Amino acid sequence: MARPRNSADTIHAGRNRRAGALAASLTLALGLVACGGSANPTGGPVEKLAADDAVVAELDTLYQAARQDGRTEVTVYLGGAPLDDVWKTFSRRYPEITVEPVGLYGAEFVSKIEQEHSSGRVLADVVLQGPSSVLQQAEQGYFADFDPAGAAEGFADVARDKDLDGTCIAPYGEAAALTYNTGKVSKEDAPASWDDLVDEKWKGRLVLPQLDKPGTTSRTFGVLAQTGEIDDGWLDRLAGNEPVGVAESTMTGAAVVSGKGDVGLGRQATLVREIEKGAPLGVVYPMESASVISTYFGCVMDKAPNSNAGKLLLSWLFTEEAQNALAGAGYYPLREGVRPLAPFPPIEEVGNVAIVSAKDEPKLIASMTKKMVERFK
Repeated sequence: MARPRNSADTIHAGRNRRAGALAASLTLALGLVACGGSANPTGGPVEKLAADDAVVAELDTLYQAARQDGRTEVTVYLGGAPLDDVWKTFSRRYPEITVEPVGLYGAEFVSKIEQEHSSGRVLADVVLQGPSSVLQQAEQGYFADFDPAGAAEGFADVARDKDLDGTCIAPYGEAAALTYNTGKVSKEDAPASWDDLVDEKWKGRLVLPQLDKPGTTSRTFGVLAQTGEIDDGWLDRLAGNEPVGVAESTMTGAAVVSGKGDVGLGRQATLVREIEKGAPLGVVYPMESASVISTYFGCVMDKAPNSNAGKLLLSWLFTEEAQNALAGAGYYPLREGVRPLAPFPPIEEVGNVAIVSAKDEPKLIASMTKKMVERFK
């Protein structure tokens, strides 16, 4: 991502020509910041941030602090798909802050953070990762005590975890959803509950990702088992339906379209993109019984090199502006009233979301992976 031009660059250019005009532009930009707006890198102002006055004031204070301390680059250790358009929206709002995302996942993320703290050279400012990953770091005291402005009300219960309160909170998530080939399965015939999935009519017609390793299927079924929605008998019946395996959840939609199966378990961000491109896929979500959402928890590093900019970014992710940008990226905005991309409903309409604690998640995934390997050899 290109670094937006900062005020020092503007002033320097003004010494050469049009000093008065540029000085006026700089004054306007600072005035916009003070009232919740900012200068657009393309030259035009950005409309005032739609948020409570107290939230706008807190974010503006963090922006000014980041600018004054000269630390305006935020490094984010990101799990999941890239969020380039989200970062662009942020930089339009706060043009002197740049976001440097680094894709890290699971054990790789944990190892990287451990190395940085052992060496005394912390590089990350913010992390956006799964709950069990950040819990390990929280227990080591690696995160700052921080509750983002505007995140106190209006967010789904799945956005918080009792063992992470005060340090980490999730601004967005991603649903595990059933998808079906609309050319072969009608909306009325598509499985609407987890019990429907083990009906014998789906024998040889069901696509499941990552049957032999931790992933979408083991986490989804592990959460459902933990909350009592399914049991070992259900898994036995599912195995009897001889599901077709694919290596990754990103492959589910293509497998269903190509005829390897007629119904599959996929992830929200991939499915909505494939549907937007015209793939003949329908989605069943929420489920009649219980629905599953994987959350991405945001935390600010305790020894973040760019702490104010990191707190600004994380706080902004809970604004309506950011929530809409996250929805556009294919994820589930966890703020009530913000609509994700079709065909997913706003989070408040999902109803029964199965929730497990960050402490329980690793055990349930490991247990379910073992059970799946035994059944789907």
